[in-house]
Amino acid sequence: MKAIVVQPQRRIPLWITLIGVALAVAIGWSVFFLEPRQPWNVIVITLDTTRADHLGCYGAEDVHTPMIDELASRGVLFERAYAPAPLTLTSHSTMFTGLHPPEHGLITNGKGRLPDEIETFAEVLSRAGYATGAFVASFVLDSRFGLNQGFETYDDDLSGTVRPHDVLHRERSGSVVVDSALKWLASHKQEKFHCWIHLYDPHFPYQPHEVLFGDKFQERLYDGEIGFVDRQIARITKFLREEKLTDNTCIVIVGDHGEGLNEHQEPTHGYLLYRSTLHIPLIIVPPPSSPFPASPPPVRVAQPVPLVDLMPTMLDLLRLPIPKPLSGQSLAGLWRGEPISPRDCFSMTDEPFLDNGWAPLRSLTTSEWKYVRSPKAELYRISDDPDELTNLAESQPDVVNDLEQRLMAIEDRLRIREVNPAELSAKERKTLASLGYTGGLSGRTSHGPPSEIDVKDMLPLYNQLSEAIELLEHGDLKAAETSLRQIVETNPRYLKAMGNLGICLAQQQKWDEAIECYQKVLKIDPDDFSALMNLAAADAVHGRIDEAISNYHRAQTADPKSPAPPFHLAQLAVENGGWPQALELFAKAVKLDPEFDEAHRAWGDLLVELGDHDGAAKHYDAALAINPESLTAIVNRGILDARRGETEAAEQQFRRALELAPDNLLCRRNLGLIHQQRGRMADAINEFEQSLKLAPDHIPTLLSLGWIRASHPDPQWRNAAEGLKLAEQACAGSQRQSADSLDLLAAAYAESERFDEAVSAATEALEKIPPQQPSLGDELKRRRELYRQKKPYRQPAP
Repeated sequence: MKAIVVQPQRRIPLWITLIGVALAVAIGWSVFFLEPRQPWNVIVITLDTTRADHLGCYGAEDVHTPMIDELASRGVLFERAYAPAPLTLTSHSTMFTGLHPPEHGLITNGKGRLPDEIETFAEVLSRAGYATGAFVASFVLDSRFGLNQGFETYDDDLSGTVRPHDVLHRERSGSVVVDSALKWLASHKQEKFHCWIHLYDPHFPYQPHEVLFGDKFQERLYDGEIGFVDRQIARITKFLREEKLTDNTCIVIVGDHGEGLNEHQEPTHGYLLYRSTLHIPLIIVPPPSSPFPASPPPVRVAQPVPLVDLMPTMLDLLRLPIPKPLSGQSLAGLWRGEPISPRDCFSMTDEPFLDNGWAPLRSLTTSEWKYVRSPKAELYRISDDPDELTNLAESQPDVVNDLEQRLMAIEDRLRIREVNPAELSAKERKTLASLGYTGGLSGRTSHGPPSEIDVKDMLPLYNQLSEAIELLEHGDLKAAETSLRQIVETNPRYLKAMGNLGICLAQQQKWDEAIECYQKVLKIDPDDFSALMNLAAADAVHGRIDEAISNYHRAQTADPKSPAPPFHLAQLAVENGGWPQALELFAKAVKLDPEFDEAHRAWGDLLVELGDHDGAAKHYDAALAINPESLTAIVNRGILDARRGETEAAEQQFRRALELAPDNLLCRRNLGLIHQQRGRMADAINEFEQSLKLAPDHIPTLLSLGWIRASHPDPQWRNAAEGLKLAEQACAGSQRQSADSLDLLAAAYAESERFDEAVSAATEALEKIPPQQPSLGDELKRRRELYRQKKPYRQPAP
């Protein structure tokens, strides 16, 4: 490929400029901007978390990117394109608005919504008569964050998740995204169209693709993900070729940010501003008939370019108006054979501060230098040190000063914009946290007090904390505790580590130590929401209800929009008999988060206790509409149906529950009871027997099956020996203190014609009847009379 090297621009005499303008008017730029017979279609394919240096066309070896490499051979490849931030929403917002992150306001993921007054690339094209469709693969680009502006179709449906068993990692496989995009393209191929396709697969956690690549990428899952994405792009280009759309469709391949891959001690991305997470692919492939510079493709541009330039460049190439003011500049002069001006590439991340209170970072990348503003400034000569390993900040103070002045000049020109918060449910907050996007969940803002804590010094502890949290999530509490103690001993002010140590200790019932951890966090940050919530939970466990209520109220003050405090306050009210107050608090939790399925479920549970079965059904159904896999809601809805005599509906619920949890004892026993009610004894016995395989000493199941074997009116279901065995097992499990178990034992003795022992067991059962079951006494006395008459007990016929 041929490289275009930008030369310094020289002053052109005025008379030459005027002649050039006159000639341009005369020929209408026919050489370079010949009016196409058809307007260009535009497909923008954004590659999430994709490093440029892991593509073949950027020099990577032993990778699988043939389709991207072919596209690069037909277009213009920017060798040094840089992301504005190592964050998905932030970077996409910049590429589609031509604004730096502080100008569009989305400086982190999951926290704000793009303001309506900002004009997006899609809005400009929509006004120009383009059909517009977007197909995104991750919740982080959900329409609620505002990038749907200008799109007639914005497909962010994540029901086809790549990990259906894990509802928190909500992303779609690139194959599902491309399926949807191709369907849309097929229905709009007769129109001029703009289609944005977002492929998220290279984002952590990486999935293996053995079916496609065998064991080639077994040790390099990240490269395997990029290879899988390349296959999806090939599907798109095949469609264009088959539908004869290639000749009038412009394709843009662009990354949003890279991936650390443990370089500079960063496993993923978000915290640092090195080449590993900022250097992205940018390839623009105009239609084959479009005018290129004197040199035909492939063309490589060696000049550094910022991603903020993409929108004005594309609008210029499409001959559409460029909104003003934009920070991005058009690079379309390349197609006119003009050099592009040298560009300083601005990048930023506030994640260290938003997530931990550490200093945020800003950087400037030029043709020769990379400067990172941080408490410990960094300077790298890129030509000699492309991996940014040798910090020259101390030895080159003049260069640092010059680049700092240029960075400040860019910041002085920024038109800072505040954004409205995006409305997120509790489940959606957890979704973002599971994807590693924690900054958007913090209560901090980017305008907090400056910090002198350098993220570079904290990364070893940050990585150790990530590993400890993974141990905690997998239940290895001892190993997690050891690691967390090491972290807080090294840095007692690392609040996230101290808080997680408290959680780890609480899970081991080490309550005093756990409470001490939460209190240490609150001593430094009195408004730490997690510490307040966990301290309140610990208070509740120890019966300190007033203290728990007080801390839940403090947590609500710290985060007024969180539904968690009123939800837990409602549960405390239920446990302490404050049912009217509990109803109000459940209503408040659901108002704050209408998709809080657990709140709906718990509200339904309370209404069952209050006898409001219709209201309970409404809230169980609401919980299941939000989370169809909520096992507790399914089971409780089934129990409610059974209580209402709707046995068929109850059976459906229990079967549904068992599909999710085949080993769930409660579901299996309840299904057995439903079969029994409906007279399907073989099915009932099978379910009870399966339940006892799961829990051989489960007394309720022993009783259910025991009564069938000891007293069913149909002799084919009775089995005296088995009934006696089950009764004796139930009595042993209850240490002969349960009236129900002794009652069954008496019936089993009678079925075995051991009537004297039956009378004795029934008499013993009468002595054990709890006060709340007085009616059981009358029934037991009637059965004892049968045994005295040498008659066994028979259940009433169904």
